Formats: sequence, structure tokens, C-alpha cells
Amino acid sequence: MSNPDRTSNVHDARVARMWHQHLPAPHGGVSNSHVFRPVRGQDGPAIAMISQRAFLGGPDEASENDFLGKVSAILGGRYGRFMDTASLVHESSSGALDAALLITDYLPYACPVIALVVVEKAAQQRGVATALLLHSLAVLHQAGQSQCCARITQGNLASERLFQGCGFVPVLE
Repeated sequence: MSNPDRTSNVHDARVARMWHQHLPAPHGGVSNSHVFRPVRGQDGPAIAMISQRAFLGGPDEASENDFLGKVSAILGGRYGRFMDTASLVHESSSGALDAALLITDYLPYACPVIALVVVEKAAQQRGVATALLLHSLAVLHQAGQSQCCARITQGNLASERLFQGCGFVPVLE
């Protein structure tokens, strides 16, 4: 999942596509088997480390330092107001962070944008990303938001499947 603007690393040539969803009223599809908590400022380094490992070898690959800069920029409001109530993390049974979803209110998009969603490799394929995204969308809806968007790097098939499965559709640009 790419951020609203391209990063300044070797992958500047990557192309991202906008995906969009009108937020329906939440239904029973949100999993209760996962427990999430709001993102804290001190979570930044752990989110960067998870991102570096999770995106390794894919179209959004970057160094841990690049991800630390990206996460710091998101949390610091440089991609619009950080939406702390809808930005969540998941902790493993050992208490370590293993997934995160960060949302900003990036004014050029006229709706909240999923700036980053990431799941530690060991926690993938367990429904954590889907549950995180659905829970965040429900929080946005309860806060009065009617839509949400994301920019997904072309070739990031896992993100495309995740967002499509949660009701997002690609926007024709």
C-alpha cells in the first residue's frame, strides 16, 4: 500500500492507482476474534520494521529508514491530519506489534485515505488485515465519514485483493 505521494527512493517510477469506497453502515462482517488498539506515537519504529519486512521483494519495497520516515510523516500530519481514532494496530499473543493501519485526512482526496496497511509476514493469511480494515472503516462511518480511499501501487496484488475484498473499487483515472 503506497502513501499519498511517492517516496524519494529507488522506486520513484512506481505507479499507484486510486481505489475508493462509499462507506456503508457497518454490518456483522467485522471480526471479533482480533483485538486492536489505537496507534501510539512510540509505535512508529515497530511499524517501520514490520513494513520493511512485509514489503521486501515487492513493488513497495524500501529500507527500514525509508519506512521510518514515511511513518513519521504520516503520524506527524505531513500527509494530512492523522486520524488517530481510526488508525489501529494489532498485537500478537506475545504483545509485539504484528499489524498496523494508518489513516489520514488528506485534503486533495476529499475523504480519509488509508496511508499504510501492513501485516508482519508471520501473521499474514490469518485475516488480520481484513479485520483491521473493516474495523477502521466502521470507525470512520461512526465518525460521520461517507467514503474512504487508498492508493495502491500497481503490482501489489495482496493489497489489491485486500481492498477489493473489503468493497473498494479502482477509480478510472
